[in-house]
Amino acid sequence: MAYDQTSMNIKLIARQDAILQGLTRYFTGKPCKDGHIAERYTGNKTCCVCGNASANKAKDPNKVYAYNRDWRQSNVKKSLIYTQKYVQKNRDKRNLWTANYRSAKDNRTPAWLTDFDKLKIESIYSIAAMLTRENKEPWHVDHIIPLRGENVSGLHVPLNLQVILGADNVRKCNQYGV
Repeated sequence: MAYDQTSMNIKLIARQDAILQGLTRYFTGKPCKDGHIAERYTGNKTCCVCGNASANKAKDPNKVYAYNRDWRQSNVKKSLIYTQKYVQKNRDKRNLWTANYRSAKDNRTPAWLTDFDKLKIESIYSIAAMLTRENKEPWHVDHIIPLRGENVSGLHVPLNLQVILGADNVRKCNQYGV
């Protein structure tokens, strides 16, 4: 991007000059077909505002999730290697996430739980482990009302737990009613 250093205004520059200078964007001061007076990409002459808007439209979360899931399933070894490298490089982030989750779970486990309630919780986790072993795909214990939800937070009690496929739980994230 070409800036006037004294006033921090964008300088007018022709596309060819921007290409010669090795810039990725240029500014003509003329509106695009949609009326935006903004920088344009040197590669395709597209207005940056229009380009960003179309890129954001293309990012349908369900399509992105499906593409990533399909890629992981067809590239299991590569996916595992990428995950291991990430965990090694970001061990501190992973440890912090785990500590925060455990803390939230501890803070959301009420003192009034009976021994029978604790046994129910343990049984639910055992069912998830058994389903994982038998079906050879991960099953998770999900909090129906998330412990760290954005608008509402639930408790770590038997009535708030359900056993679901790991992929569905990951997709649900910290959302309620999905």
